[in-house]
Amino acid sequence: MPIGIGGAVLAVLCALVAGIALALGAAGLFGGAAGVWIVGTVLSIASSFAGAWMPVMISLAALAVACVLGGITRAVVASIPSRAPAAELVAEQGPAAAQKQKKVGVQTAAVRAVAS
Repeated sequence: MPIGIGGAVLAVLCALVAGIALALGAAGLFGGAAGVWIVGTVLSIASSFAGAWMPVMISLAALAVACVLGGITRAVVASIPSRAPAAELVAEQGPAAAQKQKKVGVQTAAVRAVAS
């Protein structure tokens, strides 16, 4: 029974990491967390031999909830409009504003200053 509970704890922690990775769009981290989640779930199945199915159900539900919440979070974050790039802001202000901007960069003898 204790190994089943330990496996369920491991599965829940990995499901939490998988949900965060899914929300951030980190596919590699999601794959690694899902792989370790499988190990935790298999360990939690050991408790089912003693008739305790709760650790198995918790570990299975943890990844399902993490995937749903991670996907919803990713969709909500993706729907928020991002700020306009600096080049578009300069184009909207006109050429006079572009000339007034301070040039920042490295200047060598052979190359003129290049704005970063």
